[in-house]
Amino acid sequence: MEKFRAFIAGDFDEKTKVKLKQLQDNIKPYLNNTKWVKPDYFHITFKFLGDIPKDKIPYISCCIKKICEEIQPVEIIIMKAGIFHYRGNPRVLWVGIDENIDLNLIYKRIQEEMNKCGFPFEKKPFSPHITLGRFKQKPPTKEILDRALRDTEGFFLRTVLKTLSFMKSDLTLGGPVYSPIEIFNLKIID
Repeated sequence: MEKFRAFIAGDFDEKTKVKLKQLQDNIKPYLNNTKWVKPDYFHITFKFLGDIPKDKIPYISCCIKKICEEIQPVEIIIMKAGIFHYRGNPRVLWVGIDENIDLNLIYKRIQEEMNKCGFPFEKKPFSPHITLGRFKQKPPTKEILDRALRDTEGFFLRTVLKTLSFMKSDLTLGGPVYSPIEIFNLKIID
């Protein structure tokens, strides 16, 4: 049976992606040993599904559609850049999303619906963020990271999350290639 890597994500409009790209560009001079995320790939990951059989696509799509019919677009505030570490080394540069009840509801509903599809509940708490870049073999020093993070302190962006995407992720030598399997609009308000 053919399988592929997949995840469920919240997408952003072009205006939001442009603002995030500007933030990226402001800190790039400090972080030259970084693999930068392409602006078209900016998203919030709600659920990484791993390798899934192709025959599960219709059922997963149906579950995502059901969630989107229940939940209206969500206003979010993007701010507070940070670093995820792995084994003591900096690995991921991200920008966070302010605490948001509606975003947490989307996450909770996705966890519930995907559990019905046979995917386990996440063990880690939901930490909504947008990955800006990943550090390569030789990560930047603490001083350089601190300088880059200081330059992001004033970043504040209010936007609306209007869609969820069921995404395919192909791993290549040049980095992951994301392509939508299906895109769903959150509940339209009459």
